[in-house]
Amino acid sequence: MLPSSQDGDGQALNPTRTLIERARAGDQRAFAQLFQRYEMPLMRWAHGRLCASARGQNETRDLVHICFAKAFDSMDRFVYRHQGSFVGYLHEILKNDVASMNRRWMTKKPSTELDGDYPDSALRPDEEYEGKERKERFERALAALTPREQELIVMREMGFTHAEIAVELEFPTANAARMAVTRAIERLAAAVRENA
Repeated sequence: MLPSSQDGDGQALNPTRTLIERARAGDQRAFAQLFQRYEMPLMRWAHGRLCASARGQNETRDLVHICFAKAFDSMDRFVYRHQGSFVGYLHEILKNDVASMNRRWMTKKPSTELDGDYPDSALRPDEEYEGKERKERFERALAALTPREQELIVMREMGFTHAEIAVELEFPTANAARMAVTRAIERLAAAVRENA
């Protein structure tokens, strides 16, 4: 859960950009705060996208920890462009890692022979093609949106609440964040229809 904009003493908490700068300078507390801020949303997102055989709690947690390690190993190359850009950075790393893990798990040979039959849970080739086509259409539509709209959709998809989005992207209220998310989703839906 993201922290509120003030701590117990009424002092403003460090925004993400300040935490990133402190983490780059070696401040372990800043690193821990960033990790705590994003661990659960990333875990929720990754868990829902891992293939069933890789979906255990340990695999999901390991993936998120690897994502953070990669992010912080390459912090010197990360450019903070605006609020939400760090979430997008983490999301992109995790998305690639989830795809890699799914490929690894899907290519593992089963321990027993299936006599050439697909397991009941396997997709038929036409279903697999339709799913891939829908995903590509969605990604093209998402890319057509502004960076801010993309971040709103990605954060919502990751399970951030409107209140958490308001804190992260500095909206004045959770309702303002909700309205912005709604508009972004409407634009995404229109872009998907255009790409159909």
